[in-house]
Amino acid sequence: MATADRLFDERFEGWLGARGAVRARVLEPTYAELARPVAAPPDVVRTVAVLRCLIGRGRDGLLCTERGRFPATEAGVLFSHLEECGWFTSSGGRALPSPLLRRLDAHPRALWAVVADGLLVRSDGFGSSAEPVFASLLRFGGLPGLESDVADLTTARVLRLVGAFGGWARHGKEPRLSPGGRATLRRALRASVLSPRPRTTCIKGRDLVDARY
Repeated sequence: MATADRLFDERFEGWLGARGAVRARVLEPTYAELARPVAAPPDVVRTVAVLRCLIGRGRDGLLCTERGRFPATEAGVLFSHLEECGWFTSSGGRALPSPLLRRLDAHPRALWAVVADGLLVRSDGFGSSAEPVFASLLRFGGLPGLESDVADLTTARVLRLVGAFGGWARHGKEPRLSPGGRATLRRALRASVLSPRPRTTCIKGRDLVDARY
């Protein structure tokens, strides 16, 4: 077994072990989907279209108050998530995209990879609760089979985030994951598996856990 494969297997086992028995059962079937690096989808320009639109509006001085105009839309959920992840910052009543997002705006593949890698790991509170939803969507290819132990608000947020990345394609009566949606979920979950493990530090005699370092 190659070193990279062994490293992934070790990280995957540790990832499952840190999630508890119930969630581990939901996450474990994703192994085959996550064991190999995830390339950008063929329709990557479509996949990042909403993201690039938000970056463009940010360049033009996207007002923070604009979030009130689309709170439950896919664009609004993505915008709020980007703020939570530190990719947009508020200054003088405006929401400005980070310098990294501005630089990557002209490079759709790199932009997709960076943002997909951070969807879960840059948002600790949301990330841990959203992982089972990501895993269920990957396993079933769409809405059927979503685990009932996940809060409805988390599920709704995930579904809109997937939509913001062009993640849904019509298949009969049920929306199914598009290639871009599947690639985005795989990339985000794999990044969560490979993110550095927590370490314990000691400050003035007290043990503190610094997550994701």
